Amino acid sequence: VTTIPTPSEIKEYLDQFVVGQEQPKKVLAVAAYNHYKRLMFSKTRVGTIKKSNVLMLGPTGTGKTFMCELISKILDVPFVVVDANSLTQAGYVGSDVEEMLERLYLKSENKLEKAQKGIILIDEIDKIACADTGGKRDVGGRGVQEQLLKIIEGGEFKVDIGSGPNKNSINFDTSDVLFVVAGAFAGIDQLVQSKTANMSRDFLGGKSKSIPLSTKEAYAKVSTADLSNFGIIPELLGRLPIRTILHPLDENDLVKIITETKNSLIDQYTDSLAFDNVNLKVSKGALIEIARRAILNQTGARGLQTVFEQVLLEKMFECPDNEEMEKFTITKKMIEALTT
Repeated sequence: VTTIPTPSEIKEYLDQFVVGQEQPKKVLAVAAYNHYKRLMFSKTRVGTIKKSNVLMLGPTGTGKTFMCELISKILDVPFVVVDANSLTQAGYVGSDVEEMLERLYLKSENKLEKAQKGIILIDEIDKIACADTGGKRDVGGRGVQEQLLKIIEGGEFKVDIGSGPNKNSINFDTSDVLFVVAGAFAGIDQLVQSKTANMSRDFLGGKSKSIPLSTKEAYAKVSTADLSNFGIIPELLGRLPIRTILHPLDENDLVKIITETKNSLIDQYTDSLAFDNVNLKVSKGALIEIARRAILNQTGARGLQTVFEQVLLEKMFECPDNEEMEKFTITKKMIEALTT
């Protein structure tokens, strides 16, 4: 039997690549460890341990997909990301929802047993919340959530692989697939804040000056009832027992991501330009400005590379013709001169 890495080993691995997010890293490490412990127990123990599917709340660019990808690497299992928003586009919901199982199968090089132990990240789940406005229900949102519920719960599904004359079907059992469901849930913090304000007023007879919660505190107080009010069906929430919140990255975090993580952007661009005889340096002021820009554009970590590409375009265009090594420093002024 191959040894399973312990939660602390999994977290140590995540720490090399992911800045901050201490709690989510712990939660994912434990969920991944328990998932594989469960697979081992299912062979030796009567009665199964419940599956530890995860619900992640957090804005875009905070590392949800990246962390799941790293977990799948350390555990050597296939991994696919599905955008829940795209699941509402199809006329017939069922076939579309099952497409994620086909993708997992293909990612496993057509090895069904391996595919059935994979990880599926369903992102932007908040985009298919079923809005209940004036008695009209968003049937698409509810319909997709109900289809997802069946697959997450675990069971056998007939999945078509390929198309045309090469099409064949497999029976895919999702009982041992680990599901991570994620979403930004924009505005849910205000929902929690208004609820807390009302409670403090009621409690103190309407005379209190309620101190507003920060967004971070509000997200930490999100309950199952809040998620249900947001439009996620209770049955689906019941299948996602593990919850964790990812916080927006601040300037300091983003500077660390650029400079300190394994295979950081600085390392990547320094190595790439060194190949073409350019010795790249980035000033401290420029680093802070790059981070500030990513925060302003609300792109989180994924917006950092765009800034590097913009500021280095001319240099990357010219430098392959360089004969001699030259020094090039990215300064704060260069970043400020970029169009947003």
